[in-house]
Parts: sequence; structure tokens; C-alpha cells
Amino acid sequence: MIQSMKCFSLKLVREASIPYEGRLTAPQAVVDFGKSYLADKDREHALILALNTPHEIIGVNVAAVGTLDSALVHPREVFKFAILSNAAEIVFIHNHPSGNVEPSAEDIALVERLKNAGVLMGISVLDAIIIGGENFYSFRDKGRL
Repeated sequence: MIQSMKCFSLKLVREASIPYEGRLTAPQAVVDFGKSYLADKDREHALILALNTPHEIIGVNVAAVGTLDSALVHPREVFKFAILSNAAEIVFIHNHPSGNVEPSAEDIALVERLKNAGVLMGISVLDAIIIGGENFYSFRDKGRL
């Protein structure tokens, strides 16, 4: 599943780091990684994982910090980080502090916009995951990506 310990900056300017172990081979590995950052957050946070071709994390970015039930995420900010990281693919992760991981209409529309922007830019969106407490929702697992 996951190999080799590394740390990467959470922002384009180094402010903090999250330790993780190498390659992501399943949605559960992404969820475990996301939970390590999002578990204690009381507001919505959106993370972008930049991946190289063998699905190793090459960077992590906090794309947005929002309110209790929303966060403003724009594809421009997501792909700015992906391009600067020289990413082959990205994974979009965000939390629902309520614990309800069912995607909202806004979540579905955003993931569709990210997918379309990724196609245009040549950086695919490997998955979009919502984390809420111990539960998660993977757009890829549900056939929505």
C-alpha cells in the first residue's frame, strides 16, 4: 500500500508539513492521509495532493479553508498548484465537519469542473474524496469520476 516516509509542504510557501509514506494505491490510503490532517478541523478544508506518474505524493496544498458547511474552491487555484508541482495527476480531498459524506450539489459541480479543467490541462483528477468523521465518499469508487 504505502511505502517510504517523506514530508512535503502544505502550501506553496513552506508553513507546515504532514508526514506520509510514499505511494497511494487505494482510496483508503488517501483517506488515511487526509484524516491525519482533517480529523480535528471544525471548518471545511480542501486539500490537493499532487502526484507523479507512479502515484507518489510530490506535494500537498491547502486550496481553501471555509466555514462550517462550505469552502470556496476554484479550479484556477487547484491547477496553479498542480502545474507548479509538475503533477501528472491530482487528488482532491475535503472534509464535511458534520460527518455526512454525501456530496452536495456544489460538491458534484466542483468535481465535474475540476475533471473538465484537468482534461484540458493534461492533469487528470484521479479521485475526489469527502471525509466526515470515520466515513468517506470516493467519487472514483462510486463511478462519478
